Amino acid sequence: MCLVACQTTPEVYLPEGLSKRFFANCPSAGTVSYKLFHHSDYLVAGFIDWDNELGLDVTDTFGNTLASLRRYRQTSINIAGRQLILTVDHHGRIDVDQQYSGLKIDELSCLLAGKLPAGWQRATISERPTTYALAIDDDERLVTVYLGFRGFRVDVKIKCWWLFTCAGPTASIKTARRKARFHKFELQWQLSEK
Repeated sequence: MCLVACQTTPEVYLPEGLSKRFFANCPSAGTVSYKLFHHSDYLVAGFIDWDNELGLDVTDTFGNTLASLRRYRQTSINIAGRQLILTVDHHGRIDVDQQYSGLKIDELSCLLAGKLPAGWQRATISERPTTYALAIDDDERLVTVYLGFRGFRVDVKIKCWWLFTCAGPTASIKTARRKARFHKFELQWQLSEK
């Protein structure tokens, strides 16, 4: 019931081509090659292998395991001379040094494969001149996905208090360029056959 003036906005739907391209089934297993940079300094390269049943393994180019992410487990990784503690909780949330990264392990495998998690299809969609924007707002984070015909960009912000988000995105992922930024780190990747 409207007492003053009511305005309804029509629902926006993704074009079928975009929907099929980005929300196709995420691969349950895969491998990407990666390069990791701190600011612009090269740190390490190698492979990220994932299997949605087992978890995610990060190795260097020599095959040495740098980190293994598993549900209900904690692991550490030394990056740029700093020891980071990585944890995946029972909801699949990835925590870095006991702070929520804004991503879940099954979402990360989809994003690395250039797909969007199926659960994000229920997002609020808005149309922009050259892109579509999806907003996923759950209890702990605000995820904004910008879809274009060349790829997508995902910005993740953690909610600090009720509706407010902390300053700046904690993660920004651009699939057209295969780049992701997490704080001062940049990850570049390509789908690969090991």
